[in-house]
Amino acid sequence: MENSKIEEKKANNRLRKFCDGLSPERRNIIVLCSLVVFAALAIYMMFDAFDFEYRHRKMPDIDHIRQLDLPTSKTDSINPLKINDYDDR
Repeated sequence: MENSKIEEKKANNRLRKFCDGLSPERRNIIVLCSLVVFAALAIYMMFDAFDFEYRHRKMPDIDHIRQLDLPTSKTDSINPLKINDYDDR
């Protein structure tokens, strides 16, 4: 854990020394170029992922709806005293 913190501090110091030697205009150009490169890569990866999904998509198999096996009623369905063939509990 401490080794990673030491390495992080070393990398930070190297980057600061490099940036201190640059003029503000040059630093802005580098930052903007980095931003454009990373934004272009992000957009490319996003659209490539959408295209990959579209190319590998298969249509689902459509099955017809089957009739359910429902218990039959002894009386008419309008009759409120309908008796079903359910097991007694």
